[in-house]
Amino acid sequence: MANVTAALEPTLDGAIARLSALTAQAFADIGAALPALDFEYASAVAAGLTERATVLAALGAQWIISDFGTFAELAKWASRVRGDIAYERLEDHAALIYCAGAIALHQVGAEQTLPDASACLDRYRQRLLAGRAGLDRNLVVATAEHPASWMTNTGQAAAFDELAGIIDTLLEDAALDARIRARWLLWLGANQMHADQRQAAERTWSRAQASAEAARWPWLRFHLARMAVRPLIEDGHLEQAQQQLDALKSQLDYDRPLDLADYHHLRGWIALANGDPRVGRQHYELAIEAARRGALPANMLSVYEGGLAQGLLGEGREDEAERVMRAMALLSGPRGDAVRAANIALARACHARRTRAADYAGSLAEGLRHAREQGLLRFFRLSPKLAADLCADALEAGIEAEFVRRAIGARSLKPPPEATTTDTWPWPIKVYALRAFSVSVGGVTLKFEARAQMKPLALLKLLVCVEGGPIAVSRVTDALWPDLDPAPARGVFDVNVGRLRQLLTLPAAVDVSQGRIGLNPAVVWVDTRALAELARSALAPEIIGRRALALYRTPLLVHDDEESWMLAPRAHAAGWFAGAIERAVRGLAARGLRAEARTLAEQALAVEASERLARLVREIMN
Repeated sequence: MANVTAALEPTLDGAIARLSALTAQAFADIGAALPALDFEYASAVAAGLTERATVLAALGAQWIISDFGTFAELAKWASRVRGDIAYERLEDHAALIYCAGAIALHQVGAEQTLPDASACLDRYRQRLLAGRAGLDRNLVVATAEHPASWMTNTGQAAAFDELAGIIDTLLEDAALDARIRARWLLWLGANQMHADQRQAAERTWSRAQASAEAARWPWLRFHLARMAVRPLIEDGHLEQAQQQLDALKSQLDYDRPLDLADYHHLRGWIALANGDPRVGRQHYELAIEAARRGALPANMLSVYEGGLAQGLLGEGREDEAERVMRAMALLSGPRGDAVRAANIALARACHARRTRAADYAGSLAEGLRHAREQGLLRFFRLSPKLAADLCADALEAGIEAEFVRRAIGARSLKPPPEATTTDTWPWPIKVYALRAFSVSVGGVTLKFEARAQMKPLALLKLLVCVEGGPIAVSRVTDALWPDLDPAPARGVFDVNVGRLRQLLTLPAAVDVSQGRIGLNPAVVWVDTRALAELARSALAPEIIGRRALALYRTPLLVHDDEESWMLAPRAHAAGWFAGAIERAVRGLAARGLRAEARTLAEQALAVEASERLARLVREIMN
C-alpha cells in the first residue's frame, strides 16, 4: 500500500500546511473553505487518485458536521467517501482524517458503504498513538472531535479519557490555531456533559470562555452560551435559563437553521420542565421545521421528535405521541427497537394514568421494565414532572423500586405534590413521629444512644410538632430551656442546632434565619406534615384512606415522656387523621363502595379511638 501513501503526498505531505490552514478556516468560515477543498477533491479525481480523493471527502464531511449550522452539503460529501478503500493501511494524517470522517458519518446515520465505526476508531487510536509526535497539531485536534463523540455515545469512558488526555498535552502548542483549540474545548465539554462528567464539563467550558477567541468569534460565543443553558434547565433554574435564552436570541443567524432548531429545542425543554406541554410542543414543531430545512439526518432529528412526543403526552394526546415515537429513526437494530418499545410502553402508561384505567399498574410495570432493561434512567428526559409522576406512582405500588430510585437520584427529580403525603419517595431524610420515633438518613435508620444526643433529639421532635413552617427561636428556647435567661438560652440553642445538623449529616436540613427555625421540606420529609397535607388533598378517596392508615400508626410521640408542648400538636394530628378518614369513607360510600368504606372506618377507629371516628363507624353501618 506504499502507492497509497505516495498518492497522498501532494495533499497530505507536500501541502499539509495548506490543509491544516484550510481546517482552521473551515471552523471560522465554512462557506469559504469548502470550495477550496472541493477544488482539491476535483483535482484528485481528475488525476485518478481515488484514495486521496476519498480522504479529502472524509475531511469535508467532518467540517460540515462540526460546523452544525446546516447539513445541506453533507449528502454530496458523504457520497464521495468510498467504503472500499483499504483504510486500515492508510498512514499518519490520511488515517486520522479518513477514520474520523467515517466515524462522523456513522454518527449522523450516513452508514452506506462505510467501514465499521468501531474498526475505524481502533485504527484512529493506533495512528494517533504511533505518530502523534510528527503529526500536524491542527489536524490532530480537529479530527479528535468525532472519535471523542463516538466514545461518549457508546459508553467508552476509559478510551474517551485517554483521548482527552492526549489532546490536552497539545493545546498549548504555539502551532495550534486558536480557533481549533477553542472548538475542541467547546465540544470536549459537551462530550463530558453527555458522559455525566458535569464538573469536568464546566471547567472545560470555562477554559474555552477564557480564550481570546470567545470574545471575537461569534460562532463560539453563541455555542458557549447555548451549552450553558442546558445545565441550568437540568438543575431546575428555569427562570435563569429563560433569561439566557432571551439574550441568545439576538445572536441567532437565521441562515444557520440547525442553530435555530437547537434554540427552539431549549425553549421547548424549558416549557416542558415548567409543566407547559402546549408551549413545549409548539417549540418542538418549530425545531423540527428548522432541522428539516437544515437537512438534519433522520437519526439526529429524533431529539426534537422526542420533545414533540413528550409535549403531546403532557397534553393528553397519547395516540399522537405514540405515532411520533413509532416514526422516529432511533438506533438501528435490537437496541433501537427496545428503546422504542420502552418509550411506547411508558406513553401507554401515561394514558392509563390520565384515564384512571384499571390496567395502569400493569402498563407502568411494562414500561419501567423495558426502561430498566435498556438502562434508560433518563426516560422522558425533557419532561421531569411527567417522569416524576410515574416514578412516584411506581414507588407506592412497589414497581421496579430499585431502578426508579436510581433514576430519581441520577436526575435529581423533584417529588410531585401528591408524593409528599406518603413516605415512598427517596427523600434524603425521613422523620417519623406517628409511630415509634425514628429518623432515617439515606435509607438507613439512625441509632440514638449517647446522652449528648438527647437535647438535639428533643429539638428535632419539637420541630416535627410544629405546624405551618418555621417558628420563632424564642418559642423553642422557652419550651426546651425554660429555666434559662434569653442570652444563655440562645447559646445553648445554637450548640444544639449544630449537634442536630451533625446528627442528620446534612446542614441544609435545618434552616435558621431571621430569628426563626424549621426543617427544610426539600431535604426532610416528616410524617406529621405529610398527614396535614393529606387531610387537605384532593386525592381519590381510596388513596387518602390507604395513605392515612400508613402514616398514622399511633398518636403523636405517644411513646415519649409527655411534655406540655406535645399536647396541642397531638390533638391536631389526631384531627387530621380523623378528617382524612372521614373524607375517604364518605367518598367511597358516595361511589357505592359501602363495604370498603365500613372496613376503612373500623381500621381507623382501631388506631385512634376518637368519638368522631366512632360516630363515623355507626353512621356507615346504618
